[in-house]
This record gives sequence, C-alpha cells and structure tokens, in this order.
Amino acid sequence: MLKTADVKVQSISGAKRDFSKIIKEVVGSGQPTFVFNRNEPAAVILSNDMYESLVRRCRELEDELYGDKEKRFSMELFDE
Repeated sequence: MLKTADVKVQSISGAKRDFSKIIKEVVGSGQPTFVFNRNEPAAVILSNDMYESLVRRCRELEDELYGDKEKRFSMELFDE
C-alpha cells in the first residue's frame, strides 16, 4: 500500500489542469508527484534527473547482481 502522507499526490483531473505547475514543482523540489485515478495510483511524475538517477542505479545493481552487462534486464531502448 502506498503511503501518501509524505509525498505529493494529485488527481488526474488536477494534473491535467495544473500540469505546468506540477512539472515546475517536481523539477524544483526533486520530489515526485503521484497521480491518482479514482483513488488508485495511476502514474508518477519524475524530473528527468531523478529518472536518469533511477535508471543508472538499476544498471549498477544489475551489474552487481549478474556481473555481466549482457545479462541485464534493462530495456535496450534506454541503453546509451
């Protein structure tokens, strides 16, 4: 279950209405915003820096786990 007390939460209709504002807040604060549809988590808005950091960390963990970059689960689309 997602704990929402310490994260930013927005409804889909609110996210549509205030999208530019949400993007500015996410980029400025470095904190994600969770978007809910009918009280269920539907999406997460992340800054590009946060996304790249998560991808980089996943690759590091995969390398530690498998020791071979050829055995990664990461999507080829995002590989550099």
